[in-house]
Amino acid sequence: MNILPDITYFIIILLISYGLINFYIKFCIDKNIFDIPKNLSKNINKKTIPTSAGIVIFFIFIFFIFIFYLFNKKYFISIPRPEVLIGSIILLGAISFADDLKSINPIYRFIFQTIIVFLSLTTLESHVIKSIPFKLSLIVIIYFWIYYINIINFIDGIDGFAISHVIFVCLATIISCQISNLDIIEKYFFLILLPISIGFLILNKPPAKVFMGDSGSIVFGYLIGWLAIRLVQNDLWFVSLIIIMYPVLDVTLTILTKISKGKKPWERLFDYFFLQGVKNKKISHLKTIMLFNLHNVISLILVILSFKINPIYTVALAFISSTILIMKYNQYKIK
Repeated sequence: MNILPDITYFIIILLISYGLINFYIKFCIDKNIFDIPKNLSKNINKKTIPTSAGIVIFFIFIFFIFIFYLFNKKYFISIPRPEVLIGSIILLGAISFADDLKSINPIYRFIFQTIIVFLSLTTLESHVIKSIPFKLSLIVIIYFWIYYINIINFIDGIDGFAISHVIFVCLATIISCQISNLDIIEKYFFLILLPISIGFLILNKPPAKVFMGDSGSIVFGYLIGWLAIRLVQNDLWFVSLIIIMYPVLDVTLTILTKISKGKKPWERLFDYFFLQGVKNKKISHLKTIMLFNLHNVISLILVILSFKINPIYTVALAFISSTILIMKYNQYKIK
C-alpha cells in the first residue's frame, strides 16, 4: 500500500494549521484579543497571551471534514445525523468564542451545552449501553457528555497540557481502528484532527504563544466525549476508558475534595492536581507536560496491549498509572 499520499495530506494539513494559527496570533495582537491573568491565574501565567485560537482549529477541521465528505460520503452513513454533529461543533465553537471575548453567565452556558448534547443523542445508536435500561443509559450518556465537555475545559490550565491530551486521543483512536480493522468515520475525523493539533501544539508548547480558549477546549470536550461513546458502540469500551482515565480522575477527585472542604464544586481555585507544581513554582510548565506525556505514552502502550490480553487488566493498569501521576503532581502541593 502506498502511504505517500497520506503523509502528504498530513503535512499539508499541519502546515495550513500552523500558518493560519500564526496569522490568527497577529490578528489578536492587532485587535487586542488576549488572555489577561487574574487572581490565582497569575500564579500559573503572568503574561498576556493571544487566546481563542480554538475557533481557528475548528474552522480548519470543519473545512477538511467537508472535503473528506465530498469524496467519501459512504463513511457518514454510520452517523444517523452527521449534520447535527457538525452543526453542534460550529455552534459550540461560536458560543465559546463569544464567551472568551465577553464572559457569558455560566448557567446560560450550561443550559446551552445541555441542549446541544440532548440534540446530539441523535448522532448515536438508540441504545448505547445495552447492559442497563434504555432510559438510564440516556441519562448516563447525557451526564457523562456534559461533564466531559467541562473536564477538558478544566484541564486547559497550562501551556500544552490539553492539546497533549487531544493528540494522545487522536493516536489512540487511529491505532485502535487499525489494529481492529475498523474502517469507521471516527478514524478519519481524528486523522484530520491530529495534524491540526500538532500544528497548534508547536505554538502552544511552553512558553505558549497562543491559547485555545473555551472555543477550543469546549469543542474538544464535546468531540472526545462523542468519540468515547462511539467507541463503546463499536465494542472498544476499554479504549474509551483508557483515553478518558486521567482527566476524569484528576477533575473528579479535585471536585470531591472541594465539596469535602465546604467549597462549591465549580469554584475556580486552580486546585487541579496537574496545576500544583506550576502554581507553587516548584516545577516548570515544561516538566509538567513531560510527566503528562510520559503517562500518555504508557497509556498508548496499554491501548495496544488491550488487543493482546484481557482489556480489564489494561484498564486497571491505566487507572494505576493515572493515580501515580496524580500522586506525583500532588507532591508539589503546599500543605
